[in-house]
Amino acid sequence: MARKRCLHLSVLILLAAFGGCAQQSATRAVPPKASAPVAGSAPVAIPVLPALLPPREDAPRCIRFSEKGMASWYGRKYQGRRTASGERFDMNRFTAAHRELPFGTRIDVTNLENGRTASVVVNDRGPYGPGRVLDVSRRVAAELGFVRAGLARVLITGDGCGRSAGTASIRGTVP
Repeated sequence: MARKRCLHLSVLILLAAFGGCAQQSATRAVPPKASAPVAGSAPVAIPVLPALLPPREDAPRCIRFSEKGMASWYGRKYQGRRTASGERFDMNRFTAAHRELPFGTRIDVTNLENGRTASVVVNDRGPYGPGRVLDVSRRVAAELGFVRAGLARVLITGDGCGRSAGTASIRGTVP
C-alpha cells in the first residue's frame, strides 16, 4: 500500500514539473522596448542558421529553363479580375500566365519573328488555348510587337529569380 502511494506521489510530482514547463512555454514573452541607440555603438548582428528557419513565402525562386512555342495575349476582358495568384490583372503590367512555373518567377520572352525581348513575371495560370505555351498581358504583346497578330512564336527563358512588382524594361532588339 505504501509502495502504491509512493508511486502515485511520484507521478503527481512529475506531472507538476512537466505541467510547469508546459505553462511556461504557452505564455508569450513580451519583447523588450527599443531604446535610443547609444552614441558610438555599432549594431550587433545576431547569427541565425538558415537551415533551422522555415522557407519564406517571398523567398526568391530560381529556375533555369528554355521553352519555345506560341504565345497569345489577353487584356481588356480580364482587366481588374483576380489572377490565379490572387493579384488583380492589369493589362498594362509586364505579366504572363504559364501552366507550370511558380508564381513570381521572372522570365524573358523573346519574339522569334522580330527578336524583341521583354522580362515578365508569372502571376497567372494558362494559356488555355490549344498549342500555346504562354499568355502575356497586352502591354507585353505591344512591346514584343504582336498585338495586331494576336499570336507570336516565342522563346521563353528563365534566367532570373524572385518576385517583381510586375514592371520590367524592354531590352531592345536581339541580333
